[in-house]
Amino acid sequence: MNRTDCIELANQLTERKGEKILDLELLYASTVQDICKRNRFWWRKLDVTFSFLQGVPTYDFTQIATNPALTEIAVEEITHLGIILQAANPFQDVELTPIFDALGIRQMKNNTVQAQPSRYVVGVDDWKTLRVDPPDKTYLAEMTFWAIPMISKDQSSNAIPLIPPFYHNAIVEGLEARINRRVYGPNDSRFVGAQQAYEASILTMTMRPQFTSNFNKQWINDDFTAYVQSTSPNTP
Repeated sequence: MNRTDCIELANQLTERKGEKILDLELLYASTVQDICKRNRFWWRKLDVTFSFLQGVPTYDFTQIATNPALTEIAVEEITHLGIILQAANPFQDVELTPIFDALGIRQMKNNTVQAQPSRYVVGVDDWKTLRVDPPDKTYLAEMTFWAIPMISKDQSSNAIPLIPPFYHNAIVEGLEARINRRVYGPNDSRFVGAQQAYEASILTMTMRPQFTSNFNKQWINDDFTAYVQSTSPNTP
């Protein structure tokens, strides 16, 4: 199913009563985001490349050209960010260090010395802008991150971002539940039944957080060591 199919099916299941009082395009966008926020599903983890340009310290993820393109997709949380120093024979890359402390952020904002980037921060300029120290030349950057849909009400694409086709039924169920709640109230059996189906579908998705069952999760508990991010990488 595509966006139009999901909205139309939910409309049919609710006797089209929602379209008279709700903006179904906005409701669809909200439902898709709600599904993706429920867990770090494997299909939410993406990897893109883009360019760090000489002397340019900030990069707006909603504006820069990435490969593949981030169409209606926002960067929610970066897991890895590095620069490619040599593509082959042998491959060489460097992982950048995230900076969290006020001193390091202040240094980065005021640094005018161009050098090979070695640290980064997000949230200083705004929620969607990455900041690095000014690069001394152009570098190919590669970033792995958790993605979240950022759907425009007036989008031209009919494709559903991120969520695989075999889970599109959850979108329909979420739309149906939200429409029924608005039309009939939270205690009506039509809302309760649709909400239960919606939550059951999300539970099914949550039981498959990775692309393979050959996956083990290890928990490490350290009650004695506090970690503070260093500001030393590339300090001017």
